[in-house]
Amino acid sequence: MSWVYPVAASNIQEWYDVPSGYGHAAALAVGDSEYIYAPAGIYRNSILLDMGQDCGLCEIRARRGTGLFDIASLVVHFHDAGFSQSEQWLIDLQSYPNWSDFTFTPSFPWRYVDLEGHSIDVLVGVSMLRGASIVNIPRRLLTGVGL
Repeated sequence: MSWVYPVAASNIQEWYDVPSGYGHAAALAVGDSEYIYAPAGIYRNSILLDMGQDCGLCEIRARRGTGLFDIASLVVHFHDAGFSQSEQWLIDLQSYPNWSDFTFTPSFPWRYVDLEGHSIDVLVGVSMLRGASIVNIPRRLLTGVGL
């Protein structure tokens, strides 16, 4: 399995990178010291990430900050290359104040993913997002195999 990381970020609304200026897409391919986050209580946030190719399995490392309520979730919208199919995944971060890994496999090959952090009083952070590359392997005809 070959991992694919975001190659571009667009439509960035209330998502910030750490360290500042590192780059949103770049921060998701490095480690837990580089990450993106949506501030506490901001419900109108989103970021669209382009993986550069079709993917299958998706892995995300995310966490919530700490605050008065500690209520947070990450909404992940998957889209195919033509934006004709979409699927949503909701990650409840209420029990995850530390970086934790989450895995999901959409029902179709996806290329774009839109993230939204929903929280009350705490930030939502993502330090890694990657997809398993879907490689088109040509099928070879086998002849003379027990026929």
